[in-house]
Amino acid sequence: MRSALLTSKKKTTALLGRGAEILLAAEAPDGDWEKILGEAPPIYSREINYWLLRAAIHVLETRPEIGCLYVHTTDYPMHEWPPQAPESKEHLGEIDALLKEAAEAAPDAAFLVSADHGMNYKARCWDLDRACAARGAPIRISISAERDKYLRHHRGFGGMSWVYTLKPGDAAAVKALLLSLEAWSGY
Repeated sequence: MRSALLTSKKKTTALLGRGAEILLAAEAPDGDWEKILGEAPPIYSREINYWLLRAAIHVLETRPEIGCLYVHTTDYPMHEWPPQAPESKEHLGEIDALLKEAAEAAPDAAFLVSADHGMNYKARCWDLDRACAARGAPIRISISAERDKYLRHHRGFGGMSWVYTLKPGDAAAVKALLLSLEAWSGY
C-alpha cells in the first residue's frame, strides 16, 4: 500500500518515515510544499497544525493512489492554553473545520483521530534535580520521558522520570523524598 507521512515535527519522519512515498515535516518543509501552501508557520504555533491539515487535504485531492495517510499534528496548543481559553476554542474549531474539509475531499476514506496522551491541568512542576538537592538528597540526574528539543511544549518535564542516584545506598532516602513531594494525582 502506498503511504504518506505528514507531521509537524521533523523527528517523526526519522521515527516513522521508512517506506512512505510522501514525507513532509511542516517544521522543515521543502520548497515544493511551500509553493503549494505558502510558508509554513513556526513549530510553536496553532497555525502549523492548520498548514499540515491543508497539506493532508492536498494529498487527498491530488494523490488518490495513496492508501494510507498518517498526519501527526503538534500538541503545543494544548500544552499552551487550557480548554476554555479562546485560543484553544479557536484551534479546535479550525481543526474540526479542516477535518470536515478532508472528509469532503475523500468521502470514502476512514478517518481515525487519536491522542498520544491526555491533558490535565498541573499547578506544580518539579525539577527533580533541584528539588532533591534542596532537600538534602542530591541525585546524579533525573531524565523525563518528555525530554526533547521542543522545550516550549513542556519545558522538558513530563509525567514520569528516571531518577539516578549518586550511590546505590541513596535510593531509599531519595525515594522517601520523592514520595513526600506534593504532586497532582487525577487517578
